[in-house]
Amino acid sequence: NSYAIRKAVYRTTNPTSNHPNWLIGAGGADTRPTGFPIGDIAAASGPSGYIKLAGAGGTVMASVANTTDFSLQSIQRSQDGGATWTQLGAVPTNPFLASSVVSPPPPTTTNFHIGRYDHAFGATSLGELYQGGDTAIFRAADQGTIWTQITPDGVGAAPANAYHAISFDSGNRLLAGTDGGVWMWDGFSYLNMNGTLAITQYNSIAVHPTQLQQAFGGAQDNGIQQYSGSLAWTRRDNNSGQNAGVVRYDQQNPLTIYAVRNGQLRKSNDGG
Repeated sequence: NSYAIRKAVYRTTNPTSNHPNWLIGAGGADTRPTGFPIGDIAAASGPSGYIKLAGAGGTVMASVANTTDFSLQSIQRSQDGGATWTQLGAVPTNPFLASSVVSPPPPTTTNFHIGRYDHAFGATSLGELYQGGDTAIFRAADQGTIWTQITPDGVGAAPANAYHAISFDSGNRLLAGTDGGVWMWDGFSYLNMNGTLAITQYNSIAVHPTQLQQAFGGAQDNGIQQYSGSLAWTRRDNNSGQNAGVVRYDQQNPLTIYAVRNGQLRKSNDGG
């Protein structure tokens, strides 16, 4: 079993013990008083960075984000339980690249990497690798030789930005956890799995002045959402990941709704 932490990959040969022995790469045991791999170490024989692990059969994979600028440093493979590692020759292009627009004028765009936070990694028993980052998820069907970005499906459906977790069901279908909840991808289409999963982070809620079954919300990374009496809310702006803030009805004319999204005030004159 392997355990990843910043700057090292630890492994244990007795994972069922209440006090397992933690080894650092191919080196010796971690003899610090805690007896558990916490904090940084000065040097390690394995990958060094912000690390996400994925296991497939007898192979352990590691996606490593740089500790200085949080870009993708490398993807590594171990076939001996984490003792030794081999770096893959190909990696996705800038999976952790993000940008922000700073205003007031003149607006400026700042690019940066966010691999210590928006960072997900997975591997299937079929040899497929998946790398999730800030705005997209990438797939390699050949153990990491050729990477392609998974784009929105034929009806434009796709998860919100900021990928944090990747898993697979019994049919090797991809399950992605993002700032927009849980989505499943079957190789062709995305399916929203959030019908009864109450996980959206709302920054503001506005209730219709006379109809209690109508409301709007400004959501983190999920834009402007409308409630119409059912568990499932409906996205009313575009489907890309956008941060929405304060939402308000015009109390005299509730067909007029105001919402702040990405620092800009927006208005609807037709009830959303």
